[in-house]
Amino acid sequence: MAEPNHNMKKGAFPTTHWTVINALKRPDNQEKESLFVEFVEQYLPAFRLHLTHARGFRNEADIEDAIQGFLTDKFVIKNILEHVHKDRGRLRDYLRRCLDNYCYEQHRSLASKAWDQRITWDDSGLCPDELRQTTEICPFDIGWANTVMTETIIRTKDQFFHSQRQHVWDVFDLCIVRPLFTGIPAIPYSELAEEMGLSVKAVQNRRVSALRAFGKHLTAVIAEYVGNDPDSIDMEISDLNTIMRSGAFQDTSDGLSY
Repeated sequence: MAEPNHNMKKGAFPTTHWTVINALKRPDNQEKESLFVEFVEQYLPAFRLHLTHARGFRNEADIEDAIQGFLTDKFVIKNILEHVHKDRGRLRDYLRRCLDNYCYEQHRSLASKAWDQRITWDDSGLCPDELRQTTEICPFDIGWANTVMTETIIRTKDQFFHSQRQHVWDVFDLCIVRPLFTGIPAIPYSELAEEMGLSVKAVQNRRVSALRAFGKHLTAVIAEYVGNDPDSIDMEISDLNTIMRSGAFQDTSDGLSY
């Protein structure tokens, strides 16, 4: 396989979200605008997936309008980050509720046919303060999992290419990454061994090496946004495992994004 053409990244999560939020709360922060853009970009895949699969948006222009309206109304005008605190639950759950409430408000205020064709909260019998996901896995969390997993996979790939061990990445890619993102069955060890001119045991060893590297990068990525609290990291990994084991991740994924 050819060497990846992307550059080494600083990472999707350069610092913990709470550090960024505290910085955004300071009115005299000269880097406020760039921090805000960086913060929002981390959540855009989750926003988009949630609007499409949980709120029934189908038109790309409507999705973009909803996201831009949400950012302007909730972040710029009402500054919802002023009201979020670390001890009140996970940040992404708070943002999802804010996005749901924004969509509900827009549904109530707009009477166009385009809005009438979407999933309505009136029909479901839910009010904005009682919004709950009816599916087992929340699309917002699936979008978030995609962001975390993609960043981790990129770092794992970079590690093996920069250490001139592309063969380890190739095994990991064909045995785990592509099946995870596409649902295509993994290539059997015997077939992979024959293609690479290796023994089955050698292929298995490369898979184990890649998994260990992947696990270290995953812990590092998660620690960048939740901090170094072991319990918080374990909770995120547990959530990721639940999402990965479900069919929801592949059903809502657009394919490989690394």
